[in-house]
Amino acid sequence: MPIDFTPFVEGDAISHTSMNTTFSTLETGVNDLDGSDVERHGLTHDHLPDMSHGEASGMFANGYSATSSSPNALSGVSETYTNSPPYTAGAFPYDYQTFSGELPNPPYGPPNPPGAGNAEKGWRILATANVAADAALIQFGNPAQAYSLTDERLRGILVRGSVEFTGGQGTEIDYCALIAIAFQTEDGGRHVLERTLRFNSTVACRAGDMVTSTVITQADLDNVVGTPKISEVMIVIARARRKTVSEGNDVGIQVRSYNITAIPLMAAELTL
Repeated sequence: MPIDFTPFVEGDAISHTSMNTTFSTLETGVNDLDGSDVERHGLTHDHLPDMSHGEASGMFANGYSATSSSPNALSGVSETYTNSPPYTAGAFPYDYQTFSGELPNPPYGPPNPPGAGNAEKGWRILATANVAADAALIQFGNPAQAYSLTDERLRGILVRGSVEFTGGQGTEIDYCALIAIAFQTEDGGRHVLERTLRFNSTVACRAGDMVTSTVITQADLDNVVGTPKISEVMIVIARARRKTVSEGNDVGIQVRSYNITAIPLMAAELTL
């Protein structure tokens, strides 16, 4: 169905009324189009905004994914995580919002030495050899910047993380691997999205992947005190244990590799 409108020609007098009439007619015509009026593949990224990248490309100047670096992923070398979320005896559940302060370079990579005490309690961000630059983390902007999820049509961030476990965890059935997605706000605060928590027993995870994913929206930022903006997304890890297990047991979670991907979702409105 053609769109019936009178185009402007050279020499026409332009007024508010003439412009409003022309563009209103065009708007009505486009809104009235039927699916059969548009040829298959007739509309491409040249005509429509790119929902998954678009204007957000500058926000992801460091790339849309991060993965563990060699030698871990290639040689089979694994790193041991013995940190657990804090808890009060007899008062489970865990505190899922605390990050470990244990050296080296907290909270990046495994705590060292394992089982060092209360400072070890909390999440660690997956990172090869405790190097922040090799973390399962995506920083927005270069240099780092923070955004609300209403900036420049950015309405959400699709995040997927996977962790590969290897052998060497023994046969301890009272412990399990625990991963989640977290984000950092402009004030440096880190916040774990508890809906992304994934548990699996250390025995079941002797070899293989755990995966977690979610869409982060402005609603997640609104749950944080103040008017925060998001600056990083990350994958965090801990070990969980039955509350009847002795605290002195230092069975660790053996990690060989990890990957995180973040895809910006561009739209006028995003409904999930």
